[in-house]
Amino acid sequence: MGNKEIIGMYFENTKNNRYWLEKFEELKSRNVEKILFFVTPHNQNIERCIKIIYNETKIINSPDSIQYGISRFFADHPSRKMQTELKDLFLLEDKKKFLENLKIFKEMYVDNKFIEILLDKNEKEIEEFYQYNYDLGT
Repeated sequence: MGNKEIIGMYFENTKNNRYWLEKFEELKSRNVEKILFFVTPHNQNIERCIKIIYNETKIINSPDSIQYGISRFFADHPSRKMQTELKDLFLLEDKKKFLENLKIFKEMYVDNKFIEILLDKNEKEIEEFYQYNYDLGT
């Protein structure tokens, strides 16, 4: 199947297309033939550039991006407890544990229909994050 490897972490020039094209070309020159999936905060520049070089790559939004996508709809800042519990949904070992904890989370906030709607809307995207478990390639 190949090797599991972190091939880089980049924190600068996130809005610069030329920068990202250069980084993906650099990976190509290092003989990286295929990237199965790429976890990134929702960033159209990165997504466009990786599709140019590695057009079969699956783009997966990062947990922070998904969490922000849910919490930004609250008029008031969500409680720290709820934020922590929501964040913890993304720190689980696999999809099975995620689904178990998601059920518990929904039960805790059963009276809050808004949370239920937002989680249902984002559940597919969250599950996609867990499609590739931590032991991929081992």
